[in-house]
Amino acid sequence: MGDNFKFESENISLSKKNIYIPNYNTLLKKMVSKNRFLKEVKHFSKNKKTPFLVLSLKEVAKNYSELQKEMPFATIYYAVKANPHPKVISLLNKKGSNFDVATIYEFKELLKIGVPANKVSFGNTIKKSQDIAYFYRK
Repeated sequence: MGDNFKFESENISLSKKNIYIPNYNTLLKKMVSKNRFLKEVKHFSKNKKTPFLVLSLKEVAKNYSELQKEMPFATIYYAVKANPHPKVISLLNKKGSNFDVATIYEFKELLKIGVPANKVSFGNTIKKSQDIAYFYRK
């Protein structure tokens, strides 16, 4: 088992009562023992709110690459509302993804991260006229 396991603290939380790992998969087994994982999660989450999400950027990158490989003629648009974390967005932007936003807030966050406006679709069916105008100006 690897001993180089750590949590990043940004926007991560966990309920202390019941910790259940539905798919303690092979990748996680290679990284850390299940007991150590649970111990680290409990320690890390002492003063955190719920819910808790553990995300591997390596898996995000791998899954995006697989999707690109299997659908080479598709233009991929990542729905920002699925996970708007800046590290996820930055990674997908570097890999060439386009993005679908539902709000001007999401759009502005993408611009702050450095996503070019021409890689963003404003797909929400209900839009304010001033939001459409703002999006168009960018």
